[in-house]
Amino acid sequence: MLLGLLVYILIIIVIWFGNAYQVIDTILEMMRRKKMYSFRPYQINRIQYGHTEVPKPRSGHRIVCTDGSIYCFGGFNPNIPSNTGINRDVSLFQELWRFDMLTKEWELIFGPGEHMPAELASHAMAMLGRSILIFGGTCYPFGTRCSNKLHIFNTVSKKLETVETTGTPPQEMYGQAMIVHEEFLYVIGGTTGYDYSCDVHRLNLMTHEWELVYHCDENNEDDPAGRYRHELAYDGEKIYILGGGTSEVAFRLSEIPAFDLKANTWSMVQTKPDPTFALRDNKPAFPEARKCHSCVQIDSPHGPSVVIIGGYDTCYHNDIWKLDLRTFEWRCFSKISTFRPLFFHDATVTRGGCVYVYGGITCNAVSNSIRRISSMYKIWMTIPKLSEICVEALNFYAPHLKESSVEELLKIGVPPPFVDRLTTKKSSS
Repeated sequence: MLLGLLVYILIIIVIWFGNAYQVIDTILEMMRRKKMYSFRPYQINRIQYGHTEVPKPRSGHRIVCTDGSIYCFGGFNPNIPSNTGINRDVSLFQELWRFDMLTKEWELIFGPGEHMPAELASHAMAMLGRSILIFGGTCYPFGTRCSNKLHIFNTVSKKLETVETTGTPPQEMYGQAMIVHEEFLYVIGGTTGYDYSCDVHRLNLMTHEWELVYHCDENNEDDPAGRYRHELAYDGEKIYILGGGTSEVAFRLSEIPAFDLKANTWSMVQTKPDPTFALRDNKPAFPEARKCHSCVQIDSPHGPSVVIIGGYDTCYHNDIWKLDLRTFEWRCFSKISTFRPLFFHDATVTRGGCVYVYGGITCNAVSNSIRRISSMYKIWMTIPKLSEICVEALNFYAPHLKESSVEELLKIGVPPPFVDRLTTKKSSS
């Protein structure tokens, strides 16, 4: 009730300072349709795309996001001819797409070309400021050609560049994972298609020099086993490895390897089960072992947590779990696991805590068949600031605002931090 009142007050303010007739018409039309905005956390919503071209179904791609856009790079689909222009039957997507969260429309930024890397599946990707870092990956057949190159795409200049580096880089692999800590890019694990690693390398982003931080010894019981398609979490002191596996096994999540960035040592963290599972029958209190899942990290005033979605081992998963990095206690969101099993997909999270899940492979439990999809889902995994909810409500009731200029939005009193999120038009100044 209070939330609805606050949203109503916000809309009245816009009406008072802005184009009252247009906003009132929009609201009345919504009310006639009996469609009212409601904020629903922990609920999966499939996004209905706009009327532009959309990416073809794919797996093995990666996505990252800014406040208003989601970027998707690469991917694989053996049922669709390749667009690389090099070999039409390798089924890789030499593409960089941008999804506008406001208009729900896709835009192809780069298609096939010499400036695009050829290793387009199971790479690692991260957002750093206004730049997208892309590392590693493989061509098809998987493992026949891998990469240890770092590519940087600037979302403002729209330039994609390959970084020239020195030092001791990681071996050319795919399925690795990476995070950014201070001035370093840390890369852990991966596979050549035959051998699996859990070595730790880091790249100084200022000097562009690689360094081998830790070499894992398979004969050392304290070192984690080599793996690929794992995910990473970070609490400011340690990097945690979540899942992953080899062609034969997937690693469990009841205990997770942790790498201490100061001591340069590995240890094993015993996680805690979901305490609510004492009331449930025949369900595991921990997420089952998996690889090829997605993972996002949510930082809040209460501390960091990570959310994992889907993946597979001996079976395909459609569950969603959250791990508190302070207590290492798991929580299963069984009530929101309503989509089909999903793996080789990817996910990203906004600063407000809204998780977007895109693409991947899903399966039909009845026919036991699999297929790749191009669907996107949205899940609020936190209760965000009221301002985040108000922006969503304003977009819902007054979608015409996206056609307003920056100057027009500022004139009607929209706070500057939210102007860019409410319009697709840039300032004329």
